[in-house]
Amino acid sequence: MRTYSLWAVLATALLGDLPSTTGQLIGGPSSVAFNTIPHNYIVKFNGDPGDPSGSVSFFAQMAALGIPYTITANYSVLLNGVSLEVDDQYNDAMASLPGVQIVWPLGISSLDATTISATSSPYFPTQSPKPMLAHNYTGVNNVQNVLNVTGRNVKIGVLDSGIDYNHPAFGSCFKTSGCRLQYGYDFVGDFFSGKNAVPDSDPFDPCQYHGTHVTGILAGNDGDFKGVAPDATIGVYRVMGCYNIVTESIVVKALEQAYLDGMNIVTMSIGFPGAWGASASGDASATLAQLGVFVVSAAGNRGKDGMWSIDGPSVRNSVVSVGSAEMAFHYSQYFNVTSDELVGIRRTMSQNYLPALNLNQVQIVRGLAAGSTTDDYGCNALPTVTGKVVLVQNGGCTMYTKGLNVQNAGGILMVVYQSDSSDPSTVAYDRPLYLPAVAIYRADAVYLINKINVAVIVTVSAGADSVIFDSFTPRAPSAFSSWGPGPESDVKPELLGPGSNIYAPFPVQFGSYGIVSGTSMSTPYVAGVSALAIEYGKSNAGNGTLAAIVNTARPQIDAASLTYFPVIQQGAGIINGFGATTSQIIFNVTSINGTFPDSDWRDFDMFFSYNNTVD
Repeated sequence: MRTYSLWAVLATALLGDLPSTTGQLIGGPSSVAFNTIPHNYIVKFNGDPGDPSGSVSFFAQMAALGIPYTITANYSVLLNGVSLEVDDQYNDAMASLPGVQIVWPLGISSLDATTISATSSPYFPTQSPKPMLAHNYTGVNNVQNVLNVTGRNVKIGVLDSGIDYNHPAFGSCFKTSGCRLQYGYDFVGDFFSGKNAVPDSDPFDPCQYHGTHVTGILAGNDGDFKGVAPDATIGVYRVMGCYNIVTESIVVKALEQAYLDGMNIVTMSIGFPGAWGASASGDASATLAQLGVFVVSAAGNRGKDGMWSIDGPSVRNSVVSVGSAEMAFHYSQYFNVTSDELVGIRRTMSQNYLPALNLNQVQIVRGLAAGSTTDDYGCNALPTVTGKVVLVQNGGCTMYTKGLNVQNAGGILMVVYQSDSSDPSTVAYDRPLYLPAVAIYRADAVYLINKINVAVIVTVSAGADSVIFDSFTPRAPSAFSSWGPGPESDVKPELLGPGSNIYAPFPVQFGSYGIVSGTSMSTPYVAGVSALAIEYGKSNAGNGTLAAIVNTARPQIDAASLTYFPVIQQGAGIINGFGATTSQIIFNVTSINGTFPDSDWRDFDMFFSYNNTVD
């Protein structure tokens, strides 16, 4: 097993020339931008994948023009093309060559580098498996327990950061007889930064939790915890290393391998923000879908950016874009708050490289700047707060600045509250700091502040366990979930899955279970339901699986306005596992005459077909 010092890995990531974007990992939800790697391109040739004439002609013309280049990848399964490194001055010349269909700059995206985790630590108390609460609302419990449908004989490919296959939720095995993890490959190696891939056949993840968590939601099986399709056959394709960086060239290679391995479903909790529909990963994903594979991809976590914020490749036609919804209940770690009464409030997990919280009635105070009664951002020097927990507001400066000020003032824990009603995010520092920090909801912070302001001594107690809380906005689209529509005003996201505060497997060395939010979590849930539907008789042919999950989804009403949430926010609604699995009518839009915005809406003609799958 490969092991590395946390700060050695982190320092390399922070000091290297890495993009500052953030992908689907919710450590927490944040805005992202599309980046490319200079001097790197993916070239698509005319002709079908595997046709060598395009590449032969291209290489000959490049040589004739004296253009130097280095081939970094060849594609022949889903894409007829190559990935290459060439000086940017030759971009136009390449694009104009006969036989070249399109030249894409090489897209790169990343999860926040500050989420890099140590591979072994004494700090993680082992968490026990708990039931997935979402299964009750989605009907997955009935599919598994009444219909006895669990994804048998359905092959699902997962493109992510790899997996801890030593976890009991995956049978503590890989590619052995009877093991559900029968396929996999590491396309990047541990220290991949965008250009230095060191591939091998072992997709084990020694340094992150994202892929393990995603695969657990999809197909974990460990006592009380059951993923959506716990008997499915899994292929794990590692496309991100310890820096959580992913490029489109790697994604295309992984998609090609998933097809060669015979996957029925491919799920991707990754994205390339700003790529819109025109991207190499989107093109390869669409081709994969046309070949009969059900392709599911995260919509993204840019809900605050408003409309047209769906990430690639999920924005592409033929790829199912999945947003996130809140469930009625969720697990959360928590504080017991003692003042003139005793209440519990939810909180995020603390940093996984520091000891788990173990507080017993420690006083909590506001992090007010010296001499101020209102400035609680923690961005300026604080008065002495030795041995106390300090409450500060989000915004105004970096988390590192806030934490350093709290630490310098003698605080032992920083509690960050939201400046709006959005979900709190796991606190991430942009450089090493050994002060634990968690985040809470604004509503809970208002409660604490009101108690503190009336001169009541307020104390908090905390451990590492999780309990069930009611959601603030049950069955609403998550605030972080990206909005559609797609580039041609097509419906994106197609639907929502449970994606907020999801309790699922973590690597064993990180405590075995943890809570994460994001469209990264809702995407494998929908992929798992698709596997249940396929086992029960649905087919990817003729959009059968797609029709089953979309047509049975449950559109949700905003409790405040008593109107439906917009289609561009919730798509068809929340996944209905039982309905998708048992539905008998396959309903499809076969064609539309008219395009938006060129045609008056009254001049559109839409043609439908339906098929009764029961004789």
